[in-house]
Amino acid sequence: MTNHTDYDERRVLLARSVLAEVFRALGEYRNHIVLVGGWVPGILMREAADQHIGSMDVDIALDHLAISDECYTRISAILTGLGFQADPVNRYQFWRQFTDSDGTLQVNLDLLAAEYGGRGKAARHQHVQDLAARKARGCDLAMQHCVAISLEMQLPGGALADVALRVASVAAFIVMKAFAMNGRRKNKDAYDVVYCLQSYPGGTSAVAGEFAPLASHGLTI
Repeated sequence: MTNHTDYDERRVLLARSVLAEVFRALGEYRNHIVLVGGWVPGILMREAADQHIGSMDVDIALDHLAISDECYTRISAILTGLGFQADPVNRYQFWRQFTDSDGTLQVNLDLLAAEYGGRGKAARHQHVQDLAARKARGCDLAMQHCVAISLEMQLPGGALADVALRVASVAAFIVMKAFAMNGRRKNKDAYDVVYCLQSYPGGTSAVAGEFAPLASHGLTI
């Protein structure tokens, strides 16, 4: 099982600050972006006694059906303006390097999208102009079932700022993790799910109750 020693604390803190900066910079699109991936448990259950270890990268789901071509172009420009570079191979991935007296660290930002609508089922990405978003099973659930949260967070460089986030619900998050675990074996995935079951307010029964709104969806593994 993953534990706190598996993650570089400096890189985790840097990734969290990047998360804050990106959501602030993309504020005009806040209704069409949702935080998914390894930061969800720590943000949703930030008051838990046992703190989540966080993540060393950032995953954001984009509503590719609602965002226009012009918006995608603007999002790409905003990320570039923050210092991100688009990966030439994995076009859904942006990365940014930070250098200080302790060396250079890189934080990756992955843009994800739902499977449905847009490009056909066989395609791995949703494309709009020059921006790609990797299809991720269950992403549509995160877009529909998310929680609005406002936090004071640290930005790269140390300044504090209020950040408005939309975060995947615990049920949508677990569904996405289940699909991910069906195709890979990462200790962090199991850790994230167990953490949610143990740390969500109200316990496992409360987590189970969060699945009720998802019952009409037909996703299967």
